[in-house]
Amino acid sequence: MDLGNTGALAARTLLISFAAFALTFILIKFAGKKLPKDQGKEFAVAGEVSQGKIRGAGILMMCVFAAFGGLAGGFTDVVMTTGLAILFSMLTGYLDDRSKTPWGELKKGILDLVICIYTAVTIMMNEPDVVGLNFGSTFIQIHPVLYVILAAFFLWLMINAVNCADGIDGLCGELSINSMLAACVCAVLLDKGAEVVPQCAVMAAVLLAYLFFNSEPSSVLMGDAGSRPLGLFLGIIFLRMGNALFAIPLCIVLLADGLLGLVKLTVLRVFKTKNFMKDLRTPIHDHLRKNLGVSNAQVRTRFNLAQILVSAVFFCIWCLLS
Repeated sequence: MDLGNTGALAARTLLISFAAFALTFILIKFAGKKLPKDQGKEFAVAGEVSQGKIRGAGILMMCVFAAFGGLAGGFTDVVMTTGLAILFSMLTGYLDDRSKTPWGELKKGILDLVICIYTAVTIMMNEPDVVGLNFGSTFIQIHPVLYVILAAFFLWLMINAVNCADGIDGLCGELSINSMLAACVCAVLLDKGAEVVPQCAVMAAVLLAYLFFNSEPSSVLMGDAGSRPLGLFLGIIFLRMGNALFAIPLCIVLLADGLLGLVKLTVLRVFKTKNFMKDLRTPIHDHLRKNLGVSNAQVRTRFNLAQILVSAVFFCIWCLLS
């Protein structure tokens, strides 16, 4: 390992991340006033609390990330093409945020799927060495066509999971940073640190600036313009490190909180049953708040502690098996 090059890369990444944090903070502080206001979520627990808050800050966050993430990642083909996908996802989310009538599930689902297929294809074409499952000493190759199908579906799930988990001040941002830190450790162990760590550092910096305004009681919400591309980004970093399966332990809380509602809705519609998970409100954070009386602060703390614990167990098992 060249410690000189590693130190230079770390210093460069820190400087770029600090600049991304500062610019995001300034933009939200001064340009955020021109963003649309939240109309309140009709079916969400305490949805009326969000009414009137600045919504759609994700458009500022993701534009900053696209610029500084490119600088940190070196403007390679895969960085630029995936960055474009993140901007497309941000744009569709922002148009939904500012729409007087929220977009339907079908419209958003199709747009997300198109973006996910494009992203999967660009990763497959630009980084063929990750088209498979990387377990460190073992790599299982996957046929490119099958890879695109599975990768697109994985990205689609990540988008929806993070989007659904964005329901409590600070929760989505904190959990995303939590998972990104664990992903960086995983990437280094897989010798993919240079591809993953710099961009994660920039995204974390952008999220930290946002969390300054999104901490309870929040004044700013990132909306779909932030949560959807954030989910896409998390999916991209796992694909770029060569193993999407690692997202299961390292993003388990986001996945469980966001996707159980999708599972419940799918089963109810497909099998026409009314009893499946009838006593469980989704997302899970709403169940804890409404049904169990858990405070927002307790939800955030317990969710983050749970993710830290699962990630720690995962790395312990990894070390034992290595």
